[in-house]
Amino acid sequence: MTTPSLETIRATEWMFEGPGKLGRIHATLPKPASGEILVQTKLGAISPGTERTLLHGEAPSVPSTSYPHQPGYLNVVTILDASDRTLVGD
Repeated sequence: MTTPSLETIRATEWMFEGPGKLGRIHATLPKPASGEILVQTKLGAISPGTERTLLHGEAPSVPSTSYPHQPGYLNVVTILDASDRTLVGD
């Protein structure tokens, strides 16, 4: 497994910005603080039914005032860094 350089961690976050509008945010993340871990998503799961209703602004559980809204609910990750160095690589 190749671990990316931990000097600069860049992340992309996908968001529903509003009904019919999917956007992304690029961020630079700091090293993990005490009690935190840094993970890299290998696989994410979204529900086509739920996310489709969110994209169209038709999700009964997410009113239009709740946007921006981050899709997805499951990630398979690799731990890249941890303040106490435990589990790195798992």
